[in-house]
Amino acid sequence: MVFHSFAFLKFFVITYFILFVIYLISKNLKDSSTPHLINKTFLLIVSYYFYAYWDVRFLSLIILSTVISYFSGLFISKAREKKQKKRFLFIGLALNLGILGFFKYYNFFTESFNALTDSFGVSLPLLNIILPVGISFYIFQSMSYSLDIYFRTVKPANNFLDLALFISFFPQLVAGPIVRSSHFLPQLERYSPLTLKNFSDGFQIFLFGLFLKVAVADNVAPIIDPVFKDPSDYSSAVIWFALLGYSVQIFCDFCGYSEMAIGLALTIGFKIPPNFKTPFLSLNIADFWRRWHISMSSWFRDYLFIPLQLSNLGIFSRESRNTLYRATINFLIVMGLIGLWHGSSWKFVLFGLFHGIGLTINHILSTYRRTKNSHMVINVINWTITFLFVLCGWVLFRAENMSLVLEMYSKMFLWESVQNIGEFQFNSILYLFAGIMAIHFWQFKRNSENFIFKPGTIAFSFYIFSLVSLIYLFSPRNSVNFIYFQF
Repeated sequence: MVFHSFAFLKFFVITYFILFVIYLISKNLKDSSTPHLINKTFLLIVSYYFYAYWDVRFLSLIILSTVISYFSGLFISKAREKKQKKRFLFIGLALNLGILGFFKYYNFFTESFNALTDSFGVSLPLLNIILPVGISFYIFQSMSYSLDIYFRTVKPANNFLDLALFISFFPQLVAGPIVRSSHFLPQLERYSPLTLKNFSDGFQIFLFGLFLKVAVADNVAPIIDPVFKDPSDYSSAVIWFALLGYSVQIFCDFCGYSEMAIGLALTIGFKIPPNFKTPFLSLNIADFWRRWHISMSSWFRDYLFIPLQLSNLGIFSRESRNTLYRATINFLIVMGLIGLWHGSSWKFVLFGLFHGIGLTINHILSTYRRTKNSHMVINVINWTITFLFVLCGWVLFRAENMSLVLEMYSKMFLWESVQNIGEFQFNSILYLFAGIMAIHFWQFKRNSENFIFKPGTIAFSFYIFSLVSLIYLFSPRNSVNFIYFQF
């Protein structure tokens, strides 16, 4: 059940209607605690139904992860000694990572092990494992709860129901954003009424996300997919434009999902932090990761990179806490794991290491920057270098295997100007990229991630009419799944 399907439309209309009935009942009661409890229970039921719609068997994994996190957090909060807290934290993290590791990485590591031991006649069996939808997201959300309690940034959930709803909340369940418990759990402590403003704002955000997904991302895919499938048939110029198109596609696809999730949550009274903030305006690679997939990059920063920087591991000397050596190692570790988070393939690990090297170079250069304000020409140069770096990284992310990766890189840097150049839709890619950049500049100027207008105004009517028209005119007949569903 994807957001841009008729099945989800029916699901949400029924869900909102029942929530509205609960809201009307609560208005006539002095004590809203009972409607509040019913409201949360109902949301948990529909969230479980939403996930079970794909495969009911994997619903048990979310429940198991929730149970693990609940008791892990409870034991951490009650433990008096730091060693006990660490022990309970380690057990909770190990169990959650064990679930993720088995379903997502067992065959990957087994194949890698077999490749190394094949000459010795030693091998492990491969298993026919189905990757559960959204497992990377809800497992990380579960782990953040235990980590937040350990670092004392949040208190344990008031009850199991609150924690279960936090982990399984249907708008962001299968593809994020990865919400922190410190942000979401306090919202469950009070009844979230359905208001016209929340519905109007949420609907506008959802509609914008739907536009990005079906009117832009899904129309870019058929243009660039043949190039990535067999780059040998295309010229160097086509390869570069295909990468530019993929930048548009993955941004509109993933940002589109995030916007729809944020909008849906807001319509029923919950706020989810933004996941993208004009990433194509980044002036360096560190700035890019502060703007791209914010919920994931900040997760790794807060729970892994910063603790590594402050730790005294054996690979560091005591004098190396703030040295380039320490930062480089930590950049490579964290970004390598971010790459692995995206997929069980060595090319994803290389994607992460590629960006780790970029962050290291940026870290070195930042030590020589005396002022934060730069001349416009310098900013243009920095933007160009950063964007080209990101484009080169997409090859590792998008190409299906390493042989295609190498072929694309050879085409990009050993210029060829033959084959199929006339069949590629250069103008379409340029127009769409220019449109996304225009949206970026508009959002940057407004200092807002969303376009929200007051109901009843001309701007509101024009905005809704324009989005609905574009979605109707350009939405492809066949529904395309979100790219990040596979992660």
